[in-house]
Amino acid sequence: MKKSCYSLKTTIATIAIFFLSAFAFTAWGQTGTITITHGSTGCSNVTGNINIYPFNIHNTAYRYGAYEAIYLQNEIDNVGNITSIAFSKASGTTTTAIADVEIWMKYTTETNLATGATTTANYTKVYSGSFPNASGAGWNSVTLDTPFYYDNKTDKNLQVMVIKNSNAIMANVPYWNYTSIRVSPCGASDLSIRSRHYVSTTAAFTWSSSLTETSYRSHVRFGFTATDNPTASATYASGDISTDRNFTSLPGSSSCP
Repeated sequence: MKKSCYSLKTTIATIAIFFLSAFAFTAWGQTGTITITHGSTGCSNVTGNINIYPFNIHNTAYRYGAYEAIYLQNEIDNVGNITSIAFSKASGTTTTAIADVEIWMKYTTETNLATGATTTANYTKVYSGSFPNASGAGWNSVTLDTPFYYDNKTDKNLQVMVIKNSNAIMANVPYWNYTSIRVSPCGASDLSIRSRHYVSTTAAFTWSSSLTETSYRSHVRFGFTATDNPTASATYASGDISTDRNFTSLPGSSSCP
């Protein structure tokens, strides 16, 4: 049987390219904003504005509030760090910032929200502080204290919780844009409820509080920053790897000439 000798130059170069490629990073995802203002595809969605979602601001009662909503993966469709969030103001002349706001985010496989209590499980607090309330219509945005990485996997929707801990009332309250998805001609199976809320005149929201489902889902805008992703971009340069080694331990082979 003919004896075989194998130089390790090609073998080692191939292995080196494989491992080095795991450490070569390029940006992926898009830096910019993702705006979600629609409801269910194919349904006669109704847009409007209201003062209680997402911040529950009144001039007399219902001072405390919380709002939870799901935004679907195919609505977001981007990879990267969510670094800001904005809500769309429709009207209101008062420019006083909305105090004591918390914003939380998490992944979810759910597509609907029913009346009931929520939980802190898997939630990350991404913002705590005041939320801006500029005069007139337009987007009001905050930069998150903690960016939330969104990987855009098909089974991962984004669940957002907004909590207003302040009991302050406000004249000329701001109204915020929403889309209602629970309308004709959607069939019963299409009546997805992707938001729910809590309001109270006297009791601040706790994680054991019950939230009531609503078809009014607030318009939202997420600010994204592209992140790094490993790509196979490494190359082999001649002379990088020593070529003075041979192996001869193949089955049926003995020493090389």
